[in-house]
Amino acid sequence: MSRRGAWQLERLVFSWCKFSGSSKGAREFQEAYFTKFQQDNPHLPIERLTEPGCHPRLKGYFRCGRVRQVGLRNSSPDEILRQANMLRNSVGRITSHQIKQRQVFPKVRGPDGELLHTPQSVQGAWRPAEL
Repeated sequence: MSRRGAWQLERLVFSWCKFSGSSKGAREFQEAYFTKFQQDNPHLPIERLTEPGCHPRLKGYFRCGRVRQVGLRNSSPDEILRQANMLRNSVGRITSHQIKQRQVFPKVRGPDGELLHTPQSVQGAWRPAEL
């Protein structure tokens, strides 16, 4: 996606295996769509790597420093083209949902200072029943 006239995706790396069955769609993508995709996006340097024994994948390197990787295992050539367009049109920034997943919550301690559990719960901290 273009922000203020500059594309955010700096580089796209397409890797696949020459022999594995999971890379069949990636090999078909090379024959059918790759040259057209490269001609449609002259601003985008695209690297092609053959990695023996690995599943196919796309890696997008963005201006903000973020790297996004998309697995293409057993994908059709049309699906691979859709994923490449999705990476090209992405901004690369981290969304608020992803930030919330990375938050570290404070440890919960009981009245005597004993560590009860690390994540906070809506129901409160668990305490053993008093006899």
